Amino acid sequence: MTTETERVLEFVTQHPGRDDDEIARLLRISQRQAVNSICRKLVDEGLLRRATGPNGKIVNYPANTSFAVVAPGRVESDWDGEVLRASARRPALTRERLAQGGFSLSARWRLDTTGNLEADTQLPTAAGVYAFVMWESAVYVGVATMGLRKRLYLYAKPGATQRTSLRLNGVLKEELRSGATIEIFTACPPNLEWNGLPVSGVAGLEIGLIDMFHLPWNIRGVH
Repeated sequence: MTTETERVLEFVTQHPGRDDDEIARLLRISQRQAVNSICRKLVDEGLLRRATGPNGKIVNYPANTSFAVVAPGRVESDWDGEVLRASARRPALTRERLAQGGFSLSARWRLDTTGNLEADTQLPTAAGVYAFVMWESAVYVGVATMGLRKRLYLYAKPGATQRTSLRLNGVLKEELRSGATIEIFTACPPNLEWNGLPVSGVAGLEIGLIDMFHLPWNIRGVH
């Protein structure tokens, strides 16, 4: 007879990126806390890893898989131990793909002696697109029309009304405390022209990457 622990491990292996509430609902386990305990036990055994998902909730992944590799997708049917249908998944934006596309490693995030967030080297001042890379894949892409150095400074010192900067400041610090390495890749594409009209190179590149790739920290509609 299959145990609940075996069912949870099988589910996460086939469908990474789910939080404890989703797992409990889809596996029809009545106690969400039971799933939490199972997942933590599997982490201790080296079979799962847990990370902060796009909505700030802790999600679960196989230990040998980068959590940025697979988009969770919407589950359309209940899990019965055999069949589960999920929506199409976008590919990860890998470190190698960024480099091939003209991005350069500009800095790494780190925590200073007081636990505050900072870049480990000075960033470019030009307008551009930036990507935060963790476990060899991009987890977030953004545009810096005000200049890369100024925009990225706001992640380290977010204002009270800057929702995205505040959210990512917390996520970045949590991941760094857990031992992750988070790199900052940047690119400064030129502006273009279409039928005599101006086209922003940086804005177009950011939108294209978000539409094409799975970026777990990007939440549509939140800027």
